[in-house]
Amino acid sequence: MPRTATAPAESTAAGRRTGSQTAADLAFLARAMEAPALLDAADRLAERARKES
Repeated sequence: MPRTATAPAESTAAGRRTGSQTAADLAFLARAMEAPALLDAADRLAERARKES
């Protein structure tokens, strides 16, 4: 079974991920899966979450 490419697992010193790291990983994975609708949905959901805190 062929191996697939994965996004780099960067993290901060405390082991927590930043929003920009998560967004970068999501963009990478959406491109890898050729699923642009996934990225569009994530953008809408993130905006809604920011508005609703």
